[in-house]
Amino acid sequence: MPPIRFPYRCRALAAGLIAALLGGCQTAPSAADDGTPPLRNAPPACAANFAARTPLLTLPRTEAPADLSDSKSAPLVFANDLKIDKSLLRAAQVTRYDNGWSSIGLRLRSEGARSLSVHLSEVALPRGAEIWLCAPDGRTQQGPYREAVGGDLWTPVIAGEEAWLEVLVETRRQDAFKARIADVYGGFR
Repeated sequence: MPPIRFPYRCRALAAGLIAALLGGCQTAPSAADDGTPPLRNAPPACAANFAARTPLLTLPRTEAPADLSDSKSAPLVFANDLKIDKSLLRAAQVTRYDNGWSSIGLRLRSEGARSLSVHLSEVALPRGAEIWLCAPDGRTQQGPYREAVGGDLWTPVIAGEEAWLEVLVETRRQDAFKARIADVYGGFR
């Protein structure tokens, strides 16, 4: 099959659309970006003392719907959408470390869940900040996430009824961070 050829005007239009789309995906620098480079030695994500120093947000129980269809023509449903809509800063615990870093941490639990994932909205990440979602046993860590395009971030799943959400941010830039826990998805498959 011969290659598809576009007239010059179509190529120019396509190039312009691609440039506009890519330009729209860039995140704007936050007010805390003062030009200084980020600190290098961030503490490890979801460290051993995480559970002892962070609050637990108990979510509704995860259960498969009674009318669950496994029809090949219907979309696959694998999780309950547990609506939260809370400020992460209000729900979480902030811990300040001596090395210039802060941790914003929260444990999430839904009894009966086979997996959990998180949707954060209204996310503003200052330079150098990282978002992590971890399993309590420390074997699975999803992250670091350093961007939230359009202010939203969806994490991959963590197996089990509990997941740890942690934001590592330089203490001097902590005031520029914000996020809402929009939803947690409790997987039942």
